[in-house]
Amino acid sequence: MTTIYAIGYSTTGRAKNGRCDTMFMTCVKVENEEKSWKIPLLDATMNQAALLAIKFGLLASKNAMNKIQIITDNQYVAHALELVDGKWKFNPESNKELVEEVRKMLLGVKFSITSNAKDQRVASMKSEVKGLAKMRIVF
Repeated sequence: MTTIYAIGYSTTGRAKNGRCDTMFMTCVKVENEEKSWKIPLLDATMNQAALLAIKFGLLASKNAMNKIQIITDNQYVAHALELVDGKWKFNPESNKELVEEVRKMLLGVKFSITSNAKDQRVASMKSEVKGLAKMRIVF
């Protein structure tokens, strides 16, 4: 099984329109091997950052896509990518194109997605990203 941990994090706080400097962190674990990436984004929402984290994780694990578990701290993204009785749970008004891109990548893949900010790996990733953002290492 492949596990993708995906978070989006604001590095500058929230702007009035929800857009700000953000970064995403993706960690892909295939069996006992784990790789992670931290990617800065300018002028994006945290939802966009989380979606891009999942997309990047899927691209990075393309050779191990028989069964995928996605864990994120973002409820909006988890609901947008959740299947119920073979249908998407909800169709978001924002980020439609990005949601559709990720959904297409998941077609035919046995996957589950959960929003769990208390997951130990997600929490440690968030802490790491917070530290980098405070030190401005990524920009």
